[in-house]
Amino acid sequence: MLIDRLKIRNFKGFEEKEFCFLNNFTVLIGDNGSGKTSILDALAVAAGCYLIPLGGGQKIQRPIYKGEVRIEEKEKSVFDLQLPCEIEAEGKWGIWKRSIEKLSFANTVRYAKPVTEYAKAELERAMSGNGVILPLFAYHGTGRLWAELNDKVNYTKQGSRLEGYENCFSVKSSSKAFRNWYKTLEKNIDRKDSDDLVQRLDTFKQAILTCLEDWEDLYYDFAEDDIVCVHRDGNKTNSIPYRMMSDGYRNMIGMIADIAYRCIKLNPQLGVYALKETEGLVLIDELDLHLHPSWQKGIVAELTECFPKIQFVATTHSPFIVQSLSRDQLINLENEERLNEPHDVSLETNALYMGVKSQRSKIFDEKEKTARDFFSALDTYSGTEEEKSHIEELFDSYMQLYSDDPVFVAKLKLAKISKLNSKKK
Repeated sequence: MLIDRLKIRNFKGFEEKEFCFLNNFTVLIGDNGSGKTSILDALAVAAGCYLIPLGGGQKIQRPIYKGEVRIEEKEKSVFDLQLPCEIEAEGKWGIWKRSIEKLSFANTVRYAKPVTEYAKAELERAMSGNGVILPLFAYHGTGRLWAELNDKVNYTKQGSRLEGYENCFSVKSSSKAFRNWYKTLEKNIDRKDSDDLVQRLDTFKQAILTCLEDWEDLYYDFAEDDIVCVHRDGNKTNSIPYRMMSDGYRNMIGMIADIAYRCIKLNPQLGVYALKETEGLVLIDELDLHLHPSWQKGIVAELTECFPKIQFVATTHSPFIVQSLSRDQLINLENEERLNEPHDVSLETNALYMGVKSQRSKIFDEKEKTARDFFSALDTYSGTEEEKSHIEELFDSYMQLYSDDPVFVAKLKLAKISKLNSKKK
């Protein structure tokens, strides 16, 4: 993994906190405001140190922003900035740190040398034609579907491998880059030297089709000017342009396609093995966004199967996703007690661990309370006429409330008869 440990100090809502990532797929859970997205942002800052040698401003890098420095309210409406603001990471490149130490808000880079020096050498080798495998970075935020529908798909030059890093840490990642790339490759497919292009397209398509059951093909339709996916429903097929798909499908395809495109763009020398051999870090906020529960249950396994060497860190509010995990894949920001293997317990148990008080219906909870109250009255019954009258009144009221559930009423009736008769003896 690229990052095994992350330490945050005075970053957003965290005064000081440390996290360890024990698996190549980690899911963060916690209530709104618990800091899940802040951890993803901190990881982006840490991983972004690799791209410092490229320059390129915020289109490439991910610094700590001024608004991310933690503040404390000293008195009403008076806030003090808490410095230094630090992101420290440990992983493949050793131990490194990026920070803001002064009110100028300039990001220090001197503590990031273990990464920047390594990255500079790797990037220079890559630009000189060396077959070095470059790491992939991508951030899919909650706004990932908002800015793409009106994007015109254009032809693009098949430029440098390093174009695979453009906007990689933008939380509003759109489909524009991979749609432009796909359109250009399809247009050039009949060239004499097209074997390499065909291989790239096949690798790209395989990633999407592997993760989407019942989808059997995709291609670029120049009349529609869009990528078209072919969906099979029984014996029928249906072709749907990307822009006309539901949010759920566009979310799934968009994530997978963006990662696959960056793998192929950054490491074309790997050919059909680009998806399997590319390392990297992918951050996904609200992994369950727009996904049906059946997709939520399988998406972690699908992503890790398709991109086995990439480290994923995601957030979720879905107990279906939590249930698909092992315990070392889960970090609960509000409950440090480790859950038993999530995939071995019920959906309700996982929901309770996530802080949801009850997954049962209101009528179920009402009946449970009724039963508790009734059995409590029976337990304290000592044989007096007053107590007997109270129990009979309770039973009559429950008969009226739950007459549509004869099994429930019968259980209460049997308990009542047994208790009252026992006292007669």
